Amino acid sequence: MTAAKEFTPADQQRGSLVVSVFVGVAVSLLFSFIPFSTVLGGIAAGYLRGGEESDGAVAGAITGLVAFAPFVLLLYLILAFVALAGAPSLFNAVAILIVVSVGVYTIGGGAIGGYIGTLLSREFTF
Repeated sequence: MTAAKEFTPADQQRGSLVVSVFVGVAVSLLFSFIPFSTVLGGIAAGYLRGGEESDGAVAGAITGLVAFAPFVLLLYLILAFVALAGAPSLFNAVAILIVVSVGVYTIGGGAIGGYIGTLLSREFTF
């Protein structure tokens, strides 16, 4: 006969996804002047979300995606004006490479931060 597993508060998801993402984006924007601010936002989102590591990583990735959206919108508007001026296709390829690189940095950093935040929520429960 096996003993029943004890249920601890760290085993449950503590916060809603929307609140966790909102706080994570706010932290990312607040610390946007330092490198890896999206990791800090992901840590905040993952910590507030709790649950499994995958839950924190998803919250962090969504945080990174929401923080990445204004960059994409701004770049899209800039490229629209540049395209009207007749930019060469090499310029478009470089612009797409920049967008993909910043997206991987922002969304990936948020996901890594969310994973770390979930681990921290298990260690430090207030």
